[in-house]
Amino acid sequence: MVQVALTAAQKLQLIAHRQQCPWETNRQMATRCKKAFSLPAEPGKSTVHRIVGQKRQLEGMPEDYRHLKRMRPPNVVLLERHVLETLALFEGRAMLNYDTVVYLALLAAGGAADPGREAA
Repeated sequence: MVQVALTAAQKLQLIAHRQQCPWETNRQMATRCKKAFSLPAEPGKSTVHRIVGQKRQLEGMPEDYRHLKRMRPPNVVLLERHVLETLALFEGRAMLNYDTVVYLALLAAGGAADPGREAA
């Protein structure tokens, strides 16, 4: 059986449709998903049920991440934010090289060790 992964935005659209048409069965909702989102296969009825139950979690998701099919772990999201903030600070200034990026990563991780030294 083909597994289908929906983005968070598609899941929110499915939840909104469920609120507009609460009488539809999960099987009908799955068929509608396949047509509406041009999926290779329709999701299972239990998948639709699980998605509808995730309403609060999906609504709390930041807008920037709703295009993803899988949630990123919180530490990856935090790292991504730190990298973007650092790049914004250095924009238009000195050129970033590998050593500078490694040093800034160590600072962000809390280990302000000298990046040139090997760990013993």
